[in-house]
Amino acid sequence: MSEIKKRHNPFTLLSSLPEVIETRDVRIAAGWERKTAVESMFRWVRAGYIAPFATGVYFNLVASPKAPQTHVFEAAQRTIRRPMLLIGASALRDAGWTTQMPSGYELGIATDRNIRTWKNMAGIAAEGRSLKWFAKVSTHKIKGEGTFDRLPPGLALVDAIVSAERFAVLPKEVKKQHLENGTVTWHPHPDDICVPVDKEPEAVWEEIVEAAEVLGVPFETIRAYAAGIPDLEDVVTPAPPARRPAPGH
Repeated sequence: MSEIKKRHNPFTLLSSLPEVIETRDVRIAAGWERKTAVESMFRWVRAGYIAPFATGVYFNLVASPKAPQTHVFEAAQRTIRRPMLLIGASALRDAGWTTQMPSGYELGIATDRNIRTWKNMAGIAAEGRSLKWFAKVSTHKIKGEGTFDRLPPGLALVDAIVSAERFAVLPKEVKKQHLENGTVTWHPHPDDICVPVDKEPEAVWEEIVEAAEVLGVPFETIRAYAAGIPDLEDVVTPAPPARRPAPGH
């Protein structure tokens, strides 16, 4: 038996829903079958009532015209539903380690042997990271209040260096697919990295060395990279620097 579509005013219906919605939210609120909800939401996108974030996930512009700027974290949570945190340019820019402005968010997303892919998300570039990687960084991440957790800058930079090395050896066609799908993040050149005004170059170098130890990255890998950072060229050491004693010791 075909569905008898219940008529709803889009503004009234969307006004009753939150800033981020899924197809099922509209189905429940309107009492529609999936096909009717999908067709209606397609028209709403064209009319400018909602904006797509990922397949089946939308920003409700009637509830909040600024939702695409203010509710990205909630939209990503609804889309991914697994561990994720800011990496790359997003984490480096927040910490003042680069003046480059990321075009969107950059995320590391937890993957395992059963889950290696995710839906494309508007304004987000994402790379998979193993559960082992997440375990290594879990005690170091910077917690977000109502937003994404993020890597501290030293870990973000070392992770980006390793990511660039992995990407460099991929076949040309695979690289192209990653770029088209938004599954590769920014790989900074040493010239893109700077020391923030509230830190000494020696402290930044030590943070990079400690991050390499956390991630199990060879010292020579990060030494060669850091030697090309203009702000660090005079402080990079040929061997790991001695750890500073903790306060009170």
